[in-house]
Order: sequence, then C-alpha cells, then structure tokens
Amino acid sequence: MSIQPRLWALIVAGGTGTRFGGQVPKQYVDLAGKPTIRWSIEAFLALEETAGVMVAIGAGQDAPFAQATAGLADVMTTSGGATRQESVHRGLEALAKAGATPEDVVMIHDAARPLIHSRDIHQVYAALLRDSARGYALGFPQSDALKHAGADGLVQGERIRKETWAVQTPQGFALGVILVAHRALATQGLTPGEDSPSDDLAVATRGGVACALIRPAHVNIKLTEQTDTVAIEELLRVRATDSAMSGLARRMKAA
Repeated sequence: MSIQPRLWALIVAGGTGTRFGGQVPKQYVDLAGKPTIRWSIEAFLALEETAGVMVAIGAGQDAPFAQATAGLADVMTTSGGATRQESVHRGLEALAKAGATPEDVVMIHDAARPLIHSRDIHQVYAALLRDSARGYALGFPQSDALKHAGADGLVQGERIRKETWAVQTPQGFALGVILVAHRALATQGLTPGEDSPSDDLAVATRGGVACALIRPAHVNIKLTEQTDTVAIEELLRVRATDSAMSGLARRMKAA
C-alpha cells in the first residue's frame, strides 16, 4: 500500500510592497482583523494533509513576521532572495533540509493572496496525486478582449483571448520536480528583468515539466493596490466562519 505524499506550503513573503505603499509591507497589513499573511498560513494549517508551512521572508522582517504568526505551530522561515525565483529556491532547499521528501507535494503561494480557499488547495493537491510528474496552478481563462500595448499605452497588437489565462497561486509540484527545475535555472545566472521567469510554472516549463491550469472555485484576488483592501476584507469576513477553518485549533500552540 503506497503512502500518500505529504503536503507542504511554501509562502513567498519577501517583498517590500513598493507599489502598494504604506508604512509596512502589504503582507503585514491588517485585513479584517488579521495580518494579510496570516490568512494564507491558517488556510494551509487548517488542512489535515499539511505537514508544515515554510515562509520566505525579507531582510529585517523577523519582528513583524513573528507578530503576525504569534500562536501558530508548524511554521518555519527562511531568508528570501533578491528575486521571487531566488526566494522560492531558498524555500524549497529549506523544506528539503526540514525533512520534506522529493515525492512530497509543495504548494508555492503568494502571501498577497489571502483569499485562498481549502477547496482550491485540494483541487491542486488531488491533481498532483493523480500525476506528480506535472505542475499545476490555479487560473482563470480570460473573458475580456486582450491587447498588447507599449509603455506609452498605445496598442501594438491583439492576443488570442481563448488561449489566455490569468495565472494565480498556489502552484503545486512534487518537491523533487520543482527543486530540480529551480536548481537548473539557478546555474544559468539570470539577472532580474525580462529573462527572469514570472512564476514557478515558468521555471518548471523551462525545465521541461508539463504544467496544467485548474480553474478555482473561489475568488482569489491578489492584494496589489490599497484600493484592493475593501473588496478583500469583505470577502474575508464572509470566509471567517468557513468550515475549513475548524481544524485550525489543533495547530494552535498551548497558551
């Protein structure tokens, strides 16, 4: 009888939130009574399949992170890098050192997406249980007309809408699969810019890994601008009583 692979979450939280503005990075901004990052961590910890959560945090963010995650068990940290790719790579290596096996599943998630729902995490996890050689991510097929425009806003061309998806997180892989892809890419010495992969699906596909997109069942807005907080907070208040959070109490540290 085969043993089901464990689920690990790797949350990327090393950004400084320059575009968002404000006095603190957006991952520590209060949303509906909790720091942004805590919503995502709790969503993963509420699942029985989750073995632990690794968070890649930025330099000088130890204190706000400790405050944001007070009382939570099974949460580990590693230092983020200069790019998202480097932060994820460091997090994957840290998970391997922490006991995650190549066959285990890792979900790479942005701290700025606090609306992640247990049902959608399970969708990605179930897909990996069926075929762990592939990578999977949440995403929505585009319904609007899509144009390619330059920095000046002038339209330069049109993109085929039916072939275009807006990709979200989490993005899931067998740990061994995505770690090999990140290690290979790290040896190429890419500098931040157009040559850098936009996300982990891009890292995986550059490494020859087939990837597929899964349409989420729930809204999964990313906190980008301060104007996003109103909509996200309203949705979080509705989600606060979600049954998926009922298993969180077992993960709380004893007072």
